[in-house]
Amino acid sequence: MIRPFASALLTLLTLLAATVGWRAIEPLQVQPASAASELFSAERAKQHLQAIASTHRMLGTESHREARQYIVDRLQSLGLTPELQEGTITQRSDWIESYHLTNVLTRLEGRDQGKAVLVIGHYDTVPHSPGAGDDASAVAAMLEALRALTDGPQLRNDLIFLFTDGEEMGLLGAELFIRDHPWIEDIGVVLNFEARGNSGPSLMFETGPSNGTLIDHLSQAASRPLAYSYSYEVYSRLPNDTDFSLFKRAGLPGMNFAFIEAVDRYHSSRDSLDALDLRSVQHHGDYLLGLARQLGEAQLDTIESGGDGVYFHLPGLGLISYSGSAAMALTLLGLLAAAIATTIGVRNGKLRVSGLLLSWGLLLTATILVGVIASLLASQLFGSYYLGNGWHSNELNLLALLLIIVAMLLALNRWRGVKLGANLPVAGLLLWTLATVAITVVAVGASYLFAIPLLFASLAAIWTLRSTEEASNNSGLLAVLAALAVATPLLWTPFFDLVNGALGRNAAPILGVLFLLLASCILTAQFIGLGNGRAGRWLPWVTLGMALVLIAIVRTGAGFDSQDPRPNSLFYAQDLESGTATWLSFDSQLDSWTRSFLSDSPERDQTPSWIGFQTPAFVQPAPPSAVDPATVEILGHQTTDSGYQLQLKVSWPYPVHRAFIFSHLGDGGAIRELNGNQIEPLPEGEESAEGHPIRVFAPSTDGIGFALEVDGTGPLELELVSQRFELPSGDQFPNPPRPPELQSRISRATDSSYVRTFVSLDLALLDEADTVPADTVPAADPTSGDAATEASNSTPSS
Repeated sequence: MIRPFASALLTLLTLLAATVGWRAIEPLQVQPASAASELFSAERAKQHLQAIASTHRMLGTESHREARQYIVDRLQSLGLTPELQEGTITQRSDWIESYHLTNVLTRLEGRDQGKAVLVIGHYDTVPHSPGAGDDASAVAAMLEALRALTDGPQLRNDLIFLFTDGEEMGLLGAELFIRDHPWIEDIGVVLNFEARGNSGPSLMFETGPSNGTLIDHLSQAASRPLAYSYSYEVYSRLPNDTDFSLFKRAGLPGMNFAFIEAVDRYHSSRDSLDALDLRSVQHHGDYLLGLARQLGEAQLDTIESGGDGVYFHLPGLGLISYSGSAAMALTLLGLLAAAIATTIGVRNGKLRVSGLLLSWGLLLTATILVGVIASLLASQLFGSYYLGNGWHSNELNLLALLLIIVAMLLALNRWRGVKLGANLPVAGLLLWTLATVAITVVAVGASYLFAIPLLFASLAAIWTLRSTEEASNNSGLLAVLAALAVATPLLWTPFFDLVNGALGRNAAPILGVLFLLLASCILTAQFIGLGNGRAGRWLPWVTLGMALVLIAIVRTGAGFDSQDPRPNSLFYAQDLESGTATWLSFDSQLDSWTRSFLSDSPERDQTPSWIGFQTPAFVQPAPPSAVDPATVEILGHQTTDSGYQLQLKVSWPYPVHRAFIFSHLGDGGAIRELNGNQIEPLPEGEESAEGHPIRVFAPSTDGIGFALEVDGTGPLELELVSQRFELPSGDQFPNPPRPPELQSRISRATDSSYVRTFVSLDLALLDEADTVPADTVPAADPTSGDAATEASNSTPSS
């Protein structure tokens, strides 16, 4: 067995390699505003962030229009010609929706007439979020990169910069560009920049097929190319999309970049300029400018070549890549080595079937236990809604969990290690082998995480099981174990840190089980000497004690403050039909701020159906606001065999951020047109039970125009609901500001005011002499739709 000093040395190597791996995924240092003109400077990009990221840029708002105009002005100041691509997208599912979008584009002409490089970032945001990270960081990086590019020499290929609109509404600006813009035929490669948080390194997390050549270009163009092929394997299995998704589906090659740390600030009021890490913007800009120059001189007709590769960043060596075939070969080599080790152990009596079965049973029990512990810690201690995250980080939470696992394995080795001998670590090795084969088959991009440690561990097992020499005197074995101790944390530390940062406390069970399997295969062997020696008597308890100290720190530090505010929700709903108004909150517990609206003892009741939330809420009567109802104007009508065709316009006497129209037309009725766009009927039996609902985001001040058919002479009942992303104001609404330790909830369009109006049209009174043909009726200006992430949470239903 390994003597204590050798085991301690290997442990030290492991810790040092883990530190190096962790430090290697830091974002780049910020270049100052005084940096050379040809360089990207996040300090220079900051001026753009200050101009557009002070408040939300929700589609249809004044701040949204101001941000668009700022982009146009900056492009013109660089001597470029901006283009505004306006257009309408109409969608039909259960809802009938119309979206009006405005993309901003510019093109830097190249020397040749070949394919072009397309760079994308979106300038809109979700409600209530300044969107400094998502996605003002990309807009600022694009503008600063354009400054450097216009100051430099002309490139071979054209560069197209596309500032998309409506990304938060469902990738609508990208859809509009692909559908309507002639430049789509010129695109050779796509670079998209996003954020899911507001700090951390910028990662190249997604590519298209046949990415080998693109990975080579990335390696040459970036100062620190952080790209891991496992990230695409994970991302492709998640229900997430970016603008890049549509271009990828259109068959275009490219790369997708994002920084993903501080995910709790994503789509929240805390995604502010003050909280944004400029180093992340610098990393964005380094990719953007470097790749624009690199791909600007590349042969883009052959950019899709080289096959699908496995790639990862290794400190000191940069981006390592090899083919999928090589990945398969590496896994087979590790599998063969593991089989040889097992065969040797069985033949010389060091391994027994009963011992392996018992070891597998112990490891399976430990795996289940770790999953339970991780889930409990994540839900009860680490980031609980009621405790908050306090000043501690997810890294501290994960470290406590990993220490518990190490203590468990040390205790297991001491308890059963003497009797089981080599059976316990070899059982872990065989489990890791099965995992490696499965991952290589299912997600080859993640195979390097498993195959490389497997090969080293299997070689160490072969050496140990066939040798009678004391391990600490076997220099060859110690060299293999040292390589294992260095390679494993270098590969796995970035994975643990990035996944933990991206998923937060939800990652704990997954990472805990992975670490247990990894440690049982690799790290256990390094601790056997200590585990069975004198030091091993107290080492498991010391490790467990360190974990408990961290848990105590987490618990003590938990709480809400200005750096980690507690989320809450508040809504105002006014029904003009009944003359009533209500405050609502969907929080499980009310805080002092929400109680100032809902009193100390509000009732919990079902929400009004037209608000759209189907869950109970705290409700309290509220004073009615002085608001005029929506109006309906009949622009034209004509009779049919069974009823009428109508052209209507609905308008509100105040700005509306989102509007809902429910027209209960019966079986024979249908909406035929919305804001000048024809509406295709759904197949029979698929019409919504809600009565052909219409949803419009930021409707025009001219109103919403639509055409419909209705059977009979009515009356036609219209239910009109307006939503504003602000609470009512006036003398009867003191509306105290939220304290800094509170923030609006991310998952709902909170701080909204809803107003409902009913309008009844008696079609029998229509004067047929005044019929206006449908095709001559002017339609109101098209408008946009709501965010896909909010649609399921705040969709009124009748």
